[in-house]
Amino acid sequence: MVNGTGMTNGLVGTPILRLNEKAMAPKRTSFFLILIFLVLLTSSFAVLTMNEPVIEDVVPDIVITGPVIDGEFGDWNDEFVVVDTGTLSTQSLDIESYGIANNSEGKMFIYAKCKGSWMSTSNAESLLIFIDSDNSAATGYSIQGIGADNVLDIYGWDGKITGRQFGEFDGQDGDDYTWKFTGALPAAVEGGQLEAQLPFTQTSLGDDYRLLFMTRVNSAVGEICNAQISQGKGSVVVEQTPRDIQGIMTSGDLMDLKLTAYGQDVTVSSISFNDEGVTASVSGLPVTITAGQSSILSVTGPVSSLAAGTFISVEVASIGSDGISSITGDGVKAYAASGPSGIMIDGAFADWNLVNKSTDAAGDSDNTDIDIVEYASVNNSVNAYFYLRIDDDGRMFGGSQVPQGRMKPEPTTDPGTPGEGGGGAPGQLKKVSGEDMTRIYVDTNSSTGQDIGGIQADYMIEVTGIRGKIISSKLYSLPGKTFVKDVETGNGPNELEAGVGIDDIECNTTMTVYFESTDWRGNTDDVPYVDIIDFSLGFGTRSGGDSYIIDGSNILLNAPYTSSTPTIDGDWSAAEWADADYYVTGSMNVSTMQDGTYLYVAVNVSDDSVYSPVDYCALFFDRNHTAATPLSSDDRQFNVTNPDGTSHPIGAGREDYNGNGAVWDDTFTANTWYAQGDLDATEIVYEFQIPFVEVWGTSTPPSGNITGFAVHIYDDDGGATKDYYWGSAGVDTIDPSTWGDVVYAPEFPTPLLPILIMLGICLIVLRKRRGVSQ
Repeated sequence: MVNGTGMTNGLVGTPILRLNEKAMAPKRTSFFLILIFLVLLTSSFAVLTMNEPVIEDVVPDIVITGPVIDGEFGDWNDEFVVVDTGTLSTQSLDIESYGIANNSEGKMFIYAKCKGSWMSTSNAESLLIFIDSDNSAATGYSIQGIGADNVLDIYGWDGKITGRQFGEFDGQDGDDYTWKFTGALPAAVEGGQLEAQLPFTQTSLGDDYRLLFMTRVNSAVGEICNAQISQGKGSVVVEQTPRDIQGIMTSGDLMDLKLTAYGQDVTVSSISFNDEGVTASVSGLPVTITAGQSSILSVTGPVSSLAAGTFISVEVASIGSDGISSITGDGVKAYAASGPSGIMIDGAFADWNLVNKSTDAAGDSDNTDIDIVEYASVNNSVNAYFYLRIDDDGRMFGGSQVPQGRMKPEPTTDPGTPGEGGGGAPGQLKKVSGEDMTRIYVDTNSSTGQDIGGIQADYMIEVTGIRGKIISSKLYSLPGKTFVKDVETGNGPNELEAGVGIDDIECNTTMTVYFESTDWRGNTDDVPYVDIIDFSLGFGTRSGGDSYIIDGSNILLNAPYTSSTPTIDGDWSAAEWADADYYVTGSMNVSTMQDGTYLYVAVNVSDDSVYSPVDYCALFFDRNHTAATPLSSDDRQFNVTNPDGTSHPIGAGREDYNGNGAVWDDTFTANTWYAQGDLDATEIVYEFQIPFVEVWGTSTPPSGNITGFAVHIYDDDGGATKDYYWGSAGVDTIDPSTWGDVVYAPEFPTPLLPILIMLGICLIVLRKRRGVSQ
């Protein structure tokens, strides 16, 4: 290759390349070849260097595990999810399961599944998650026993999420539903499943927190899940169920507790109570409840050792467990053995059992929380008392736990954010208080007042409450609504009672009462004004109806029909006298009823607890109701003495008299009657059975027939004698004008008698025709 004659090894052969003399010199050729090689080598190095990875700058891909907001829900299969046991008719509001989880980045997410499809209707439907970040009911918004510091609100309609916002509590107190919203959070929905991200991490929120799930439609609450949850912990719900019978406890079985576990097994180690009147205890602890299962425990107390009429109150205060606990239902408020002799404002209502009440038709309000069904008023010489009961399906002072409405706006041309629906921002109703309110208007028959409900109200008792609890009870003068004082009140799940001094309402004659119940949205149920009460006398029952007419300043009692006649033995029984009307003074209770033949009278002398053979009770009747003096032959007195529980014959313990001028004539012989007295537990009791003809002057008195009536009790406690009277402020036993009254109330109102007679005739005719045809 050097000289063109052969190969570099010197072998001779055919020349491969020949350079003529005119060609480039060999040295120059070699130079250019070397130069080209160097250029190619340098270029190749540069290209190879550009494509070579720099090892120290490589960052490997991060794989995130756990939930992400993508509308795919398979990543929740292994996360903490609990099953809800509640049911709701609207499936898009009925939560089936719900949970909370972290992903590998520590971010927190919530999950909820409904039985239908989320936000599938044309109404504005919401999922609300309340977060108690510090597990303190004393901070944040009060709801279901927690203090919510934050809320996540996801809402929409027509199958789409329209908005999602996260709020921080900004209210002045726990009843002020006010939030400062900081912006939207990622959320996704697909059919009946929904997921959203919380602005917390497991580290920032810590372990001491709990979440409460709720649904809502427009301004109404849909479902509230009983079990509050926290990741990695089971939940236990304790439901209280009292065992009292119409407010009376006759045994030591106070109530049942149903413990239900959610999410995972929970061990309950202790239960403490707020109790009054009795010391409550629970058996069966500690107990472990399997997730999804329940256990029943009994709460007991030594009731039999309590004096009759003792007020009892027991409710669960706290739960000691290894899970998240919550308490539902109402505790016990009742009386031991029997109700008290008079009205007590304490939230127990057995003392109202024998009070005649006016009724209002159920269902005349769409909100059962304010739907009045019964109401009444009673009084003594010091106080006036008022009673109200709502529909059994309602909750007295239930109020709204979310006192804010959301309405679907009118359609717009704005398409909205893809995947989140359109229609613009939600239309918010004006925020109002969440409390329900009951107002009791009192007309004291003065010349002034506020025109409302058909009366001229001089005073108003205003009671507000929420979540079944009373917040305020105040008395105002009208017109002008000037505050007078706080009022004593008490309530149960469906009942309310209030008491006010008659001096505070400047009333010593008569009054008329008007009841009104209002919810947080302004919906109202009211009842016709009733209850004319005589305040110059004792505590009595009053309700609407023509038979309740005050005759001058005298007390009036009704004599309602009873199908179960009492035994005349001086042993008073609430069951025997359940149908009676009764009137309570500071010294005695007077009860009256009839069975179509006899008038029955029971007198419980609450101020006489010591037997004496000379104690006696006398009944007085002005049969023709003339209230005239002097005494006439038409007036009657029936007297029984020596209340030792034994039967007394006429002339040796029982005496009857008729009027004879200014005196009583003991030579008179009445139709057969019965009476007996006894020391019944802690008080002397007298019972009478008097034939109609000796009370109303006829064995068939017309409906509403009134007779004058008075009671005189003579109490001899070892020389210290006392006299008690019923009938008016100043009963004179020889002056019928100072007596009270008893009204005959038949089994059927008189206008019904012709109808019943015609029905009877029709039935007889039909039977005869059937007999002929056969």
